[in-house]
Amino acid sequence: MIIKGANLEDTEVEFSNLGDINYFDDERQNDLVRYIQDIYYSLSEQVGDVSEFPREGNKVVINPGMLNHRCSWDLDSLRNISKYGVLASEWFGVLESEMEGRFCVFISRMKGDNYPYKGDLAEDDRSRLNIGQNILLFFDENNPVMQQLLHLDYFEYENVKNNNPERLSNYTDEERLLFDRLIEPLSPAGTDMRNNYNSKTNYWSAIPGGIPSRLVNGLCIKKNDYSEEELEELSSLFPNATIFNNNLEIVHERKKDKEEGLKI
Repeated sequence: MIIKGANLEDTEVEFSNLGDINYFDDERQNDLVRYIQDIYYSLSEQVGDVSEFPREGNKVVINPGMLNHRCSWDLDSLRNISKYGVLASEWFGVLESEMEGRFCVFISRMKGDNYPYKGDLAEDDRSRLNIGQNILLFFDENNPVMQQLLHLDYFEYENVKNNNPERLSNYTDEERLLFDRLIEPLSPAGTDMRNNYNSKTNYWSAIPGGIPSRLVNGLCIKKNDYSEEELEELSSLFPNATIFNNNLEIVHERKKDKEEGLKI
């Protein structure tokens, strides 16, 4: 398969369980990699009900702070995300290139009108929804599994460690080992992402392992020539997602609601 990423050229890869790839000579580090795998698979089984994306009439509502991940519009790529989840590149044998959050998936947040950082137009809400032909995947931030994944945000852990060390007691010994012995030594560029409120990086998170695809509850498409058959497939790939365009107009109801409507 081919994976695509913001800092990764199209790369031919094969999926492997993290525990099957021995990245390190130090077996203790390999154990921590397997710990990431175990967390991901365990949480994937606990997703449960996913909240509907907020809407008003035939349009969705974008609220400040909404979690999202930018990815390719390519259907093969989206099929893989549906099958495996939104995964760190290390599941495919590729180390994250910028050393900001190795073994992590990166997500951002919608900023709203009060977003203070003005230095990068590609990071404001309007541009994020409109630039390029990629897709934005939105996640159910209220789902308990998503909350647990956010608890494991590497950037927030470093923020706590640097600025509020008394809050480190909120992390288990295993979680602290994961950050201190594995992710942090490999990700020095990610240690100060939260140190400046006015920076765009304050709105980023690095989630160890990945995010199960069933947590996707919104899908913003910018490629306007999807056929009805392709929209149906997208809905099947992400059955909990409301599909909408960059004008926030709903173009396909989530599959779950359509199926329940047929039963009534």
